[in-house]
Amino acid sequence: MEGGTSRETRDLSALILLHTFLWTGLSALARDSLPADTLEAIAWGLQWEWGYDKHPFLAAWLAGTVVKLTGHVGLEMYLLGSASISMCFWAVWRLALRVLTPRQALVSVLMLETIWYYPFLGAKFDQGSLLIPLWMLLALAFHSALTTQHLRHWLIVGIFAGLSLLTKYQSVLFRSCGASLMFLTDEGRSSWRRPGPYLALLFLLVMIDPNLYWLQRNDFISWQYALGRLGESEYHWHDHLTQPLRFTADSLGSLLPFLVLIGLLYSSSRPAPEAAVQFHRRFFSILGLSPFLLTVGLSALFGIHLYSKWEAPYFPCWECWPCSGFDPISVQSESGDSPCYAWDSEPFSLCLAPCI
Repeated sequence: MEGGTSRETRDLSALILLHTFLWTGLSALARDSLPADTLEAIAWGLQWEWGYDKHPFLAAWLAGTVVKLTGHVGLEMYLLGSASISMCFWAVWRLALRVLTPRQALVSVLMLETIWYYPFLGAKFDQGSLLIPLWMLLALAFHSALTTQHLRHWLIVGIFAGLSLLTKYQSVLFRSCGASLMFLTDEGRSSWRRPGPYLALLFLLVMIDPNLYWLQRNDFISWQYALGRLGESEYHWHDHLTQPLRFTADSLGSLLPFLVLIGLLYSSSRPAPEAAVQFHRRFFSILGLSPFLLTVGLSALFGIHLYSKWEAPYFPCWECWPCSGFDPISVQSESGDSPCYAWDSEPFSLCLAPCI
């Protein structure tokens, strides 16, 4: 269901512009100073290096470049953070159009506004907020590569894989789950017999090579920081249980409004034929759920201390998973003249209204 009607495209453009400028303005009015993580990124980015003591360089370079170009530190950083989330919305729209009608794809984007991370993460620009759109753009490129097998799409996969890894090392989870997908689906297994995945891997290695060289010259200080933060609190044996449970509870709390909307869809829609959505459901479930489950599993195994904002990149791809199983036309209108959509039902619309 590629493309989209002009009406839905206009609505999406309006939503993106509204989100970007509304949350930029609100963030600037509500805060007296920029968040510490944003200021840290600016300080790093004013002196370009191939890496820094906590993170790779991409977010820092971008923040420092914007400050150098504008000569000002303030509103433009809030704009950069809000624009990052808006870019994620666009990527969700493009990916959702692969399996949903344009109206449903638009609703999928609106449903992201019910997850508090995405409105409020625009209040700051740092590695985490930049990773969110790059993660989703990588998922979009990966889906295109698997379904078309065009070399240009695999090239884009390599580029976005490199950019996301140069933003935050957490993105390695996507590669692990993406590799699993290529072994668990027919489309993925057939890809190994083509040059595309190897071209993507080559571009990824070329892009991250400067950062790897910097890490080697600086005793892998960024990795030491990451490992140190995972265990920075005092270890207790019950961390193997309490940390995963707390992380899961925090995630469910953040998703609660979204889960209510999904429940309304399930109660008023009929499932799409399994054969029609089998690959899409596997794609969204593996890339949406597996990073979260892997994070929780590693915490349970090693007692790693987790922070709630770490799951923010997982949700946009995950939210396409339950939506991908709905038949676009679910029920007949009361008059019987024309089909209507479960997404247009009154309970669903009432719950979604605050997001609009």
